[in-house]
Amino acid sequence: MTNAFLHCDACDTSHSFAAEYRGCPNCRRAPLEVRYRDLPRALTPDGTERGVWRWRHWLPPVSARPTLQEGGTPLLTIAPGLLLKDETRNPTWSWKDRPNAVTAAVARHFGFARLAIISTGNHGGAAAAYAAVNGLGCTVFCHPAAPTLHTDLMSLYGASVVRGGDQELLLEAALSGGETFPGTTLCPRPGFTNPFGVEGFKTLAFEVVEQLGAASPTGSTWPPAVATASTASGRASANCASRGPPTGRRE
Repeated sequence: MTNAFLHCDACDTSHSFAAEYRGCPNCRRAPLEVRYRDLPRALTPDGTERGVWRWRHWLPPVSARPTLQEGGTPLLTIAPGLLLKDETRNPTWSWKDRPNAVTAAVARHFGFARLAIISTGNHGGAAAAYAAVNGLGCTVFCHPAAPTLHTDLMSLYGASVVRGGDQELLLEAALSGGETFPGTTLCPRPGFTNPFGVEGFKTLAFEVVEQLGAASPTGSTWPPAVATASTASGRASANCASRGPPTGRRE
């Protein structure tokens, strides 16, 4: 029996750990979130793992955990009392590597053949890279004005890039065959939602506390367009509060 399950805050129901990407099957009003039972007493990384999977006990349980060595990015002092987590050091130069490492591994675990996402840039490149390392295909639906630099990178990693059209309808059509998993954000507005990728974002917050020597920062600032990441930060903070901070210090 896995230690993970899915939960809906809107109707307070729990569901089995499964490839559910239509939101809560009970109320259909909210996305599901991953919850865990029987977690370790301390938030301690697994020294035998690499990448985001150092925190595997706090991530969705999967049968294989491929990594491109994402995470472990430096925490830089840029002014007195102000620190910057340099996520450009990730394999595809973006913090989107964290959620896609988890999403692709979960899709592989549940037997999907490919990922499909909507992106204009970093998300698409990361999804393509982590689909490839997990042996999955990848389709990225892009806005017509998506920068060529980004779409070329997606193609380089092996993704099929589709420009223009109604991206949500195109993604829905891709999902209809049953072999494709949506590597989207947590929002269920278009009818599909990925509850697993946001778990990868938690590792950024875990690392910050670890790098501060188990001290929590007094506050954090996130790009305004990335509500999923700030949600994950709050979830990670709750993990630290309930289980204790990471042990040791990592630069």
